[in-house]
Amino acid sequence: MDRRKPSLADLSPPPRKNPQPPAAENDTKRSGEAFYAAAKREMERNRPTRPPERPQPRPGTRRTAPQARPMRPPARRRPTSPPKKRNPIRINPLVTRIAGIVIAIAAFGTIFFFVGSRVFAFNAIAIHVDGEHKGYIAYDSNLDLANFHRHVINFIENYDGTEIRLNATITAEAARRVANRNMEEQEAMFRALRRELSYQISARAIYVNGVFEVLVRTPSCVSDIERAMQNPWETPNTIEARFVADWRTEPRFVYNDDPELRSVTEAINMLDRRVPTDYLYRVRSGDNLTIIARNFETTPQEIALNNNIFVDSRLAIGQTLTLRTMQPLLAVITVEETEVLETIPRVTETIPNPDMGESMTNVIQEGNDGLQRIASRTSFINGVQTGEIEILEAEILQYPTTRIVEEGTRPDSIIERR
Repeated sequence: MDRRKPSLADLSPPPRKNPQPPAAENDTKRSGEAFYAAAKREMERNRPTRPPERPQPRPGTRRTAPQARPMRPPARRRPTSPPKKRNPIRINPLVTRIAGIVIAIAAFGTIFFFVGSRVFAFNAIAIHVDGEHKGYIAYDSNLDLANFHRHVINFIENYDGTEIRLNATITAEAARRVANRNMEEQEAMFRALRRELSYQISARAIYVNGVFEVLVRTPSCVSDIERAMQNPWETPNTIEARFVADWRTEPRFVYNDDPELRSVTEAINMLDRRVPTDYLYRVRSGDNLTIIARNFETTPQEIALNNNIFVDSRLAIGQTLTLRTMQPLLAVITVEETEVLETIPRVTETIPNPDMGESMTNVIQEGNDGLQRIASRTSFINGVQTGEIEILEAEILQYPTTRIVEEGTRPDSIIERR
């Protein structure tokens, strides 16, 4: 029995019966052998060479020059069959063209949507006044373009604080602008229109005693004038303030650039003047012509002349006098209500005592003063009281107690007098 190791030749398949392979098989075999030969040469060319290891000398021996070791031949690899070529997938050219067209249409539609939404969409509002173009503002879906005229009127009325009449016709239409060029903000455009347009406003004409005095823009201006003229004469106790003269206002439509329109400061300066005024004054306790003349900036002789009396005539309480003085055009009547606490003086009662001398007294009960609360109303004209104090309510908070005193009635003797 043969016990040698089998060789590669023993493991190779037996030779074919027909030693002559067909031409196609021979070609394939040659190409495979050439391929493996070329691959082997390439591997040997790229195989790194390892330097030989130097043998280590034994201890106690001399070092000798290293000897070159023979290189082991590379292991022989089993040849493999070449990779098979895959058949490429064949696509119908018509399908390729259709797919390209669909992709191109989708890309073009996407670009058109994003670009067109910015370039071709309505992004501005064009404003025209009587057919003349005035500018552009950014598009706002909340604006009703059909009633744009009303939007401008509302803005001017809120700005001026009064009703207006606009003579011009304002129209608006949607427009396209590229990159928001030459467009203004909505409020800035409305303010520019307010400055350029000529319109009528509902001003307020002020009449004093039926005579026209001044023209102001708005009702708020009238309120400001009233407060400015009345506040100097009001006090914390004032419950009412009004003008002595007949004060009334009427609406009047004038153009916004009318020269008769006055500001609040100008109107106050025109109304704050003195004019001859006649009014009735009721004489109070302690009054005389000199005191009355000093309070009303006139003279006793003029008061006596206007009332057909003498300068030294005595005045009766409640008598009515006609005073003609230079008073402010808008004299202010103020009514004040006050509450004060007044003392009720105690009453002293005397009891005669015959057992006591005439010069002797004895206090039996000291007594106390009382306290009462009085609510009153007083009228003033420019700070000067014009009538009696009207008592509205009087409430006694503490009643007074009587002071009782004994007085002697017996004649004093000489000794007692000493």
